[in-house]
Amino acid sequence: MDWLDRDLRVAVRRLAKDKAFTVTAALTLAICIGANAALFCVVHNVLLRPLPVPEPERILLMSNQYPKAGAADSSNSGVPDYFDRRRDMTVFSEQALFNHGSVAVGEEGVPVRMRVGNVTPSYFRLMGVAPALGRTFSEDEGEPGNEKKVVLSAGLWQRVFAGDPHVVGRELRLDGQPYTVVGVMPASFQPVDPETQLWRPLAFTAEQKSDARRHSNNWWNVARLRPGATPGQAQAQVDALNATNLERFPQLREPLINAGFHTTVEVLPERLVKHVRATLYLLWGGAMFVLVIGGVNIANLVLVRARSHLKEMATRIALGAEARHLARQLVVEGVLLTLGGAAAGLLVGAAALRSLGVFDLGDLPYGSDIHLGGASILYTLALAAGLGVAIGVIPLIAVFPSNLAAALHEEGRSASAGRGARTLRRALVVGQVAFTFVLLVGAGLLLASFRKVLQVDPGFDVERVLTASISLPQSRYADEAALRTFTDEALRRVRALPGVTATGATDVIPLGGSNSDSVILAEGYQMQPGESVISPSSVEVTPGYFEALEVRLLRGRVFQDSDRAGALPVIMVDETLARRFWPGRDPIGQRLYFPTDINNLVAVNEKTVFMTVVGVIADLKLHDLAEGKRSVGAYYVPTAQYGSRS
Repeated sequence: MDWLDRDLRVAVRRLAKDKAFTVTAALTLAICIGANAALFCVVHNVLLRPLPVPEPERILLMSNQYPKAGAADSSNSGVPDYFDRRRDMTVFSEQALFNHGSVAVGEEGVPVRMRVGNVTPSYFRLMGVAPALGRTFSEDEGEPGNEKKVVLSAGLWQRVFAGDPHVVGRELRLDGQPYTVVGVMPASFQPVDPETQLWRPLAFTAEQKSDARRHSNNWWNVARLRPGATPGQAQAQVDALNATNLERFPQLREPLINAGFHTTVEVLPERLVKHVRATLYLLWGGAMFVLVIGGVNIANLVLVRARSHLKEMATRIALGAEARHLARQLVVEGVLLTLGGAAAGLLVGAAALRSLGVFDLGDLPYGSDIHLGGASILYTLALAAGLGVAIGVIPLIAVFPSNLAAALHEEGRSASAGRGARTLRRALVVGQVAFTFVLLVGAGLLLASFRKVLQVDPGFDVERVLTASISLPQSRYADEAALRTFTDEALRRVRALPGVTATGATDVIPLGGSNSDSVILAEGYQMQPGESVISPSSVEVTPGYFEALEVRLLRGRVFQDSDRAGALPVIMVDETLARRFWPGRDPIGQRLYFPTDINNLVAVNEKTVFMTVVGVIADLKLHDLAEGKRSVGAYYVPTAQYGSRS
């Protein structure tokens, strides 16, 4: 390796001699490579890193969809679907249901709210990861009365129990109720939601399993393919099962067909990043364009620099120096330059990741765990080394033309680079301009789209609006009266704070990432043949909510303190829903109701509760600023008449 040591010393001397070139190239590389390092780190963590379970590509997610009903894109299925699929679908070796929520962990008075996974006992078998301590849930712990068990994450085990190896069998209070610890999962086990700190078993009642709860979709239904089975076969089997159920329940056939009901089958890792994949790849591609432009710029600097060394190197060759040794020396110099830029680039990338924290990367899958790890460092160094080789090779085209005498002749006559070097420089300039133009056009289109989105009226004003969230435990707030008492007192105290002008509460904050929708019907509304029932967004709010967000009231009134349990059931609608049910008519005083009979959704019976429309508000953007024509509207009901726990 003497040659490498010798070439490195020569490269260091040459780069130290040309300080202006070295500093300019290093700073350019630091910025370009740093941007790539930061974005590759995000892309790797979110898109490329496999789920920490065996063969994650064999885990599928089945989701019920109702596009013609206006329901948002869903990841959910119902409990009856799960048991049907376990019984009839043969392509899977295991299935499970789960969802996520929050739970108060700890003793009364000092609990800490944490993310909890509610899972069927089959969940851990499906994921194929054994616990680090103890065991996971048994099937009988998925039955009502036996479900007070809990499996801990490694992080929670360390924080609460100080890593006690004898933690199995100890008690942990969740929402004030005692649960028995049966196991601890490995630190790497976070297959879907990295924020989950513990898991508890789902125990479905007979009523939850009944046909009356069909299409009440609140759960993720995942399944693992058997060896040799494919997602296409799973899709075919679930389609066949849905067709069979349409025959089993003919009363649901027409409404479901009109709603466009179907079940999508997706590979779970792909579904988790479905909504961010294109954006992240686009940003990474933009960073790659920046790197190419920076690399081309440095290549031009290298060619200019080569002019001063052209005669020297050509003379060395004429005196007997081997061309391959000089070529190797130039490549080593290029790689040394880019690796130095990469080292600075990693610092720039780390700073960029910290600055990206203001955009709440935690909302991305595995966003809370994004850092410059080994994969990102290796990628950065490999990228820099490849760029260094390219930069080292470029002057070879000018220094080592096929006719050495012609090179000396050109240098002597014109004091400029030869024809080949000039041609290469022109090509690099054209390439740099072309890449810059493409990047500028792309950036312009993105900025135009962003500007258009910012011009969308969300229907509310967020200036000077603060938010906070809370979820009340069942053990302490067991009934709706307790919920109402807490809500009233909390809002009263907040309204009394200096500077507060309006205060309200809701279970679904606009653009907050949560969603709730439910089928609702209008009294006397005549559906046309083939028309689907609709499932607008459902939002519970308290008096003061619309005032706090400065939502425009178009007709009628907002909710008042008198809209309480026992009073006339009331409801508010947005203008989209009002146009749907009462085009050209005054919605105030009209009545809406929820279906009570799964066999006849539009039927009115003794269980039907009519809600009187008291107000119409301007449309709010509840899900995203670009939801557009997908929305079928929203309705709002007073919390005091329903009692949301969160």
